[in-house]
Amino acid sequence: MKASKSNTVYAIAQILSGEKEEAVIPNIITENARNRINFILKTNGQGIMSASPNLKLSKNYVLHMDNSGHLTGQGYGKKGHKDTRPLTILQISRIPAIINQVSRNQIVFAGVKHGLPRIVFLSKTDSQMVLTEISNNKKFLTIATSYNLSKPSHNKLMKQIQKQNATFRQHFDT
Repeated sequence: MKASKSNTVYAIAQILSGEKEEAVIPNIITENARNRINFILKTNGQGIMSASPNLKLSKNYVLHMDNSGHLTGQGYGKKGHKDTRPLTILQISRIPAIINQVSRNQIVFAGVKHGLPRIVFLSKTDSQMVLTEISNNKKFLTIATSYNLSKPSHNKLMKQIQKQNATFRQHFDT
């Protein structure tokens, strides 16, 4: 059973209210998305994901998004800042769709942080990006952050994707 898009909004609300430390949205990653993710992981020496990975939201990353102003526009704490283009409820609810509708021109390996491989997904319709981490056991795709990119940041990411695609062109389908 596929989870509804609003589950992402609800999961974030549960974490921000202190009701949950983490939320897992099961059975939401499509086979096409998993294949694209696995290709990026494999070509960067990171193994492959399990047959049915789940989407995960954790308290640390959701608080980061909130403190950075990505959810409300108002940042908090020492590193908080005002985000002039915070995510809308619709954009938050579209996070699973951004991952699932990914094409070769919207996905790029973003390196390894905390020992975990990271992948960036770009929206087809606007400047939203979703940064994910692959869990050690390869069963979870954790949302590390999501926000609207500035034009220069979007252009920089597109150049990375073009470079990646030129390197692996023969392996990607259209």
